[in-house]
Amino acid sequence: MSVSIKKLEEELNTKIFERKSNQISLTSVGERLVKQAQSIIEESNKMQLIADQGTDPLLGPLRLGIIFTIGPCLLPKIVRVIFDAVPNMPLVLNEDFTNVILEKLRNGSLDAGILAEPFDMNGPSHTALYDEDFVIAVLAIINYCSEHISQVIILALKRCFY
Repeated sequence: MSVSIKKLEEELNTKIFERKSNQISLTSVGERLVKQAQSIIEESNKMQLIADQGTDPLLGPLRLGIIFTIGPCLLPKIVRVIFDAVPNMPLVLNEDFTNVILEKLRNGSLDAGILAEPFDMNGPSHTALYDEDFVIAVLAIINYCSEHISQVIILALKRCFY
């Protein structure tokens, strides 16, 4: 490994590690290079997930936002149904206010959200869940699986309440 690191230092024409007789530490440039390498690995993993989703759009996490007031009531009832319906999609929950969840849907940091009406209906597609003013909103950019995600969550809710 030390030969590979030395070769990398020569190739980059910079010292990555400070070497002392019984201690090795990163130089300031080395710290920045390690941070950049970690970022590259993270982005590479995201690229692999995107490629994998090309063959199975239901791989990867399902990032679900739910408003504070309904989360404690709905989550215990729907989590198991969602896990059973899409076992390859780990559920990542985010409790927040409707306006924050809606913004996260629009910027792509959430896949779906259970929201309270009224809200600006432009952007995510949405489906009423029941006679309360709650709807499910799904990011339009993931249209290829948004209908399936909506149906899974609706099915989960129906099993809980009907």
